[in-house]
Amino acid sequence: MSSLYVSIDGRPVSDVFTQLADTAFEILKNEGNASTQIVPEIVNNTNKTWRYKTSGTMQGTMQYPQSGGIEPHFARAWTQRSMGTDGSFGWVIYTDDDNNQLFVGYCVYYIGAQAKYLVKYENTNFAGKDNNALLAMIDSEGKTGGYAFEFSGVNVDYSGFEHRQEGVAQSRELRVTLE
Repeated sequence: MSSLYVSIDGRPVSDVFTQLADTAFEILKNEGNASTQIVPEIVNNTNKTWRYKTSGTMQGTMQYPQSGGIEPHFARAWTQRSMGTDGSFGWVIYTDDDNNQLFVGYCVYYIGAQAKYLVKYENTNFAGKDNNALLAMIDSEGKTGGYAFEFSGVNVDYSGFEHRQEGVAQSRELRVTLE
């Protein structure tokens, strides 16, 4: 397993992603443009450099009824304010170029104040594909597990949470890779 999932520049990965989620939340709140996404770019897989840019991208709805968080733009950094509540999530979505040829997202799933799961999504082919995805999770003890679900407006349950996305503007193939 890559050290990316254990620490980033010597810092616990939960601290790094909590900080990033908080930063993204503030930017989203201040930016207030529903047609764009905030894109933090990780340079060389470290936490040394972050670059933010915006781009029009797919629209949708993510809903976690048990945690109460709703974000109407899937490809957008998202975090719930109740980070200390079971089931709260922090999202980081970024692309590596202006043409959105690579789509990668990180999700942190919290149990209490502890970051329990880190999820990485990767997409290298947007158009003409079914909205299928694999979800892989690494827990705080380094164990791995995978769940399959569909981004097609249907309700899918994993780990006790309903995951629903609707109104996708572009079909995108999402795959998870574990480094």
